[in-house]
Amino acid sequence: MFALLVAWLIILFVFLVFGDMLISVYYFFTRQYEKYTFLDTFLLGMCGVAMVVMLISFWWPTGFHALIFLLLVSVAYVLFRRKRIGDLLSQYANGFRKIPLTYRVLIIM
Repeated sequence: MFALLVAWLIILFVFLVFGDMLISVYYFFTRQYEKYTFLDTFLLGMCGVAMVVMLISFWWPTGFHALIFLLLVSVAYVLFRRKRIGDLLSQYANGFRKIPLTYRVLIIM
């Protein structure tokens, strides 16, 4: 059960980081700053990871090697953009604190 929780946390981390990467690329090309929610970032990251996995699967079979590769890319990005990730985490934490207690308990369950 613990391994399943760790796997889901790793996948959540990878999706959020890849979503932030795609948003950063969008900012770079358009020079327009827009605010994205947690869910927007997560869904963009899921689409970005799906594109990367599909491209990789043309040449190599995808398995845990792809997850390790994506995790290493995500960790490198977080180390490279520490301040931005810290700002995002504080923004998400503040948003989570604004949710009523009963909803927070339901989310955690």
